[in-house]
Amino acid sequence: MSFFKKLNSSLQRALPTRESLAQYAWLKPIAHHLLNPQLWRLKRESVARGVAIGTFWAFVIPLGQTFVAAAHCTWWRGNIPAAAVMTMLTNPLTFGFWLWLAYPVGQLFMGEPIPIQALPDV
Repeated sequence: MSFFKKLNSSLQRALPTRESLAQYAWLKPIAHHLLNPQLWRLKRESVARGVAIGTFWAFVIPLGQTFVAAAHCTWWRGNIPAAAVMTMLTNPLTFGFWLWLAYPVGQLFMGEPIPIQALPDV
């Protein structure tokens, strides 16, 4: 079995289905919006919207971005699984990199000179 087939089968086992989400009692009030089949199909436009929504919320709020992205996908008809995957862009393993990158980018936009660290004498 190829790597991508294994990845696809493991993702299908790990991700909840529309039917399993419908069984949660706390989702009953919004289930008719959340379980719309258009939000779960892999169509080009809805996946693009889902990626954009997920990427936006990944950088805007630090916690709960998956729930907020899913809520906005129902409003803007974006693909919910694509948005949920894209919110993991700023997970704890990559958060240090984004903080490290934010400092020089902020200095660049503020017009401050970027300090060049001196190399040790060899």
